[in-house]
Amino acid sequence: MEVPSNLLSPGYYSVLRPEGDTLTNLAFNLDVRESRLLAVAPEKLEGQFTGAPVEVLVWEGIDEFQQQLQALQEGNSYWRLALWLTLLFLGAEIALIRFL
Repeated sequence: MEVPSNLLSPGYYSVLRPEGDTLTNLAFNLDVRESRLLAVAPEKLEGQFTGAPVEVLVWEGIDEFQQQLQALQEGNSYWRLALWLTLLFLGAEIALIRFL
């Protein structure tokens, strides 16, 4: 869709049907700098998020990326320990009820 730049200023516009009801809304942002898809240096990102719980991940290849992502998703898995402790305490409770 082409719209002459001298007719619009940045903002939200409504597309109306001939009956007068709104068909859809459009947003125009004419500043080209906001559409740049350049990568940001990791040092700049770390500087922007100082004091926040943000970790910047940097990788050289897809294998390293997959390893870092898998390590983040796994984290510390304590579910097996929790399951065994639950079974242990359940057994202890049954033993106490039965023998006391």
